[in-house]
Amino acid sequence: QLSPHDSESASITPGGTYTIQTVSVGCKIYIRRPTPDGEEERLAEILSIRDKPVNSYTSAQRTNARGGVKEEEEDAPDKPEDKWEYFVHWDQFNKRLDEWVTGSRLILSRDLEWPRPKVLPGKKAGPGSLQKAPGKAPRSSHY
Repeated sequence: QLSPHDSESASITPGGTYTIQTVSVGCKIYIRRPTPDGEEERLAEILSIRDKPVNSYTSAQRTNARGGVKEEEEDAPDKPEDKWEYFVHWDQFNKRLDEWVTGSRLILSRDLEWPRPKVLPGKKAGPGSLQKAPGKAPRSSHY
């Protein structure tokens, strides 16, 4: 499915050899996605990662008389990877379907694809330096 040229520029970490902490923004990974028939495993790109916002949720529960009991259950994570949430773009889907998914939906047993390095020949810097350049030009003209 990938041409030889593509496979050189995109590095792949084989499934089962990495942990949830390895996954970072820009990676592509297979994620379980509910469908009308059950669920599918679909490739998605990680756009953002955040700690799962449990704090506001658990503090609201503490005011509840039974909050202590409930909270024990919520805080004993069966799935430690649910500490994080990932904002993902489903491959070949409209970006309006991008969504937050919990870490336990990531399929760590499948390959993790790293973003291709965007290096232009003759330039060491990545795209970040190009964005900064326009800001510098007007400033230097003031001297």
